[in-house]
Amino acid sequence: MARREPGIPTEHRHTRFRSRLEARWAAFFDLIGWRWEYEPFDVDGYIPDFAILGARPFLVEVKPAMALFELSRHVAKLEKTGREALLVGVSPWLPSEHGYYMPVAGLLLQEMADQADDSELYADEAIWCQCETCAQIGVYHFSGVFDGYPCGHYNGGGGPGLIEDETIDRAWAEARNLTQWRGA
Repeated sequence: MARREPGIPTEHRHTRFRSRLEARWAAFFDLIGWRWEYEPFDVDGYIPDFAILGARPFLVEVKPAMALFELSRHVAKLEKTGREALLVGVSPWLPSEHGYYMPVAGLLLQEMADQADDSELYADEAIWCQCETCAQIGVYHFSGVFDGYPCGHYNGGGGPGLIEDETIDRAWAEARNLTQWRGA
């Protein structure tokens, strides 16, 4: 079994994060207008990294993954929370596994109702979008209901509007600048 290296504790906005990657995601969330809470609660010894607050709240788990298949290994842990969640990696851009270009943020676990009116969480690609109703940057579930996260607006069967790459790129670059190591 590979030994996991500890993250570099990093502070951002008066919060001490366990890793620089978590701090960078927090700074990124600030820049795109998402309200967040760090390590919001404990579920049988597991602490989700973030709760994103809004009309459609969800959890976010940050992993040092560079591909979606690496994130899929962590889906079962998030399913135990019973809450919708987004798994993200080392970048806000991950290659789509559907074989064509989509601005993929990570994996989104969305509640899906089945025929018996029970619900289950289903994981698929989280697509970056800009809500056509409120213009908030968000994500939606590739194969689910086209509700935007975190705003909660439903934008029909065609999905919310895709966001321009440079909007995400600029915010990610600025998040790096805000959380980079600074020597004494």
